Amino acid sequence: MNGSGDSQKSTPAERCVDYGWSRNVDTVMGDNAPSGPTFLYFDGSVRYDTDGETPISAAGGYSIETAGSVLQERSLQIPRPVSSTHAEYHALLQAVQEIDDLAYPVESLYVYGDSESVMSTVDPSANSTPRDRFGRRQVAWIQSQLAEIPVVGYRTVPRGQNHNAHRLATRGHDPTGGD
Repeated sequence: MNGSGDSQKSTPAERCVDYGWSRNVDTVMGDNAPSGPTFLYFDGSVRYDTDGETPISAAGGYSIETAGSVLQERSLQIPRPVSSTHAEYHALLQAVQEIDDLAYPVESLYVYGDSESVMSTVDPSANSTPRDRFGRRQVAWIQSQLAEIPVVGYRTVPRGQNHNAHRLATRGHDPTGGD
């Protein structure tokens, strides 16, 4: 924990960055589509060997929230250790697939991550592309999956506002602790 709010607990409604939508603590009941936007928080995590350069474990986590309720959150272990950027892409890919599988159409989605470089490459309006082939493929897939959603916003947030996704990502390093 880096002291920037990771140890603080907050409700999904408190974590939502303000895009002008009212945030409340209504719960999602049954298969009813929630009114208002959907929020996606994601993070990737890599642990390195003692040399500080060789990745030995990679994990990701995400939380999908709406109207003050958590719809889905997940920790995942990434089978092959990769760079932290690739761990971030992997976590976002999994989350985007989860959004695609929701029982209702998402009309507006706001994506939050704490990596400026990842956010600038997945946001189509930023006009930035990853340097490597793997990253370009992942970003293209993410963008194509989100293209069907009428409103998609991207925002880089400090880890303190992304602490739940960070907690989920670091939990994914433990094969018995992930989902």
